[in-house]
Amino acid sequence: MQKLIQGIEGTVIKLVGNQMPMIDAPKLQPIPVALTVCIYDSTNLKDVNMPRHMSFFSEIRTKLITTVQSDSTGYFSVALPEGKYSLFVKVKGKFYSNLFDEKNNIFLVTVEKNKLTKVEIKVSNEAVF
Repeated sequence: MQKLIQGIEGTVIKLVGNQMPMIDAPKLQPIPVALTVCIYDSTNLKDVNMPRHMSFFSEIRTKLITTVQSDSTGYFSVALPEGKYSLFVKVKGKFYSNLFDEKNNIFLVTVEKNKLTKVEIKVSNEAVF
């Protein structure tokens, strides 16, 4: 297997339950999950249909670049050309992403020449903070 030198690699984890710090309570650990990671051209909130929940989207109107499956440890990697991309995962038939910047870009990741951008995708729709 050839080592990836340019693109995105990372993990997909799920957070569940009460994530608030509590005295004498063990911290719930994230769970690695196997999900489909969808990589789109840079996507803003104006480019999506968002039903009721801020992190779930029914439609994305930017170009789908590729998809990749995370494995049972949550790990995924994908070779990509230089550029800016938005990351989503498929959860229960919807697109999920919960990271936004100050300009309402959704989970924006920059891939630079000969660099591997590392990310952690946290699926936290079943967690309380």
